[in-house]
Amino acid sequence: MAFTINETPVHWDGVSPPARMPPWQEVVWIGIPGYSRRLWFISKTGMSWQQRQREEIIRKGREILMRERAAAGDAAT
Repeated sequence: MAFTINETPVHWDGVSPPARMPPWQEVVWIGIPGYSRRLWFISKTGMSWQQRQREEIIRKGREILMRERAAAGDAAT
């Protein structure tokens, strides 16, 4: 299931990224230490405004992963 951060589709690691993409796009993986699940999204390379947007998506993605890890820890206890 995909969701959006700043209008960018973000996917859990259970969904495979596309095998082929144009050279101006890349898959960006988001992870946090101590948690095996990851998120990914497709980003365009270059341009400074895109870099800021990319950093914002990564920050929000890490927040989602930390909440998910905390919820998994609560469920295990």
